[in-house]
Amino acid sequence: MPKRSWRRLGSAQPESLVICERLESAPLLLDGIWEGELEDVLLKDLAFAWGSRFRPGR
Repeated sequence: MPKRSWRRLGSAQPESLVICERLESAPLLLDGIWEGELEDVLLKDLAFAWGSRFRPGR
């Protein structure tokens, strides 16, 4: 799959609201679950677009 920004790939999906909620309420849990499931860049792009202070993968 070619690299695509989460803004184009996932921001229009209803699931993105749940992911954004978890970025705010349980970011470490989300980061741990995300690891190995999907590309890390997708979560990083969504966190940036959402304006989250949490930086996944750190």
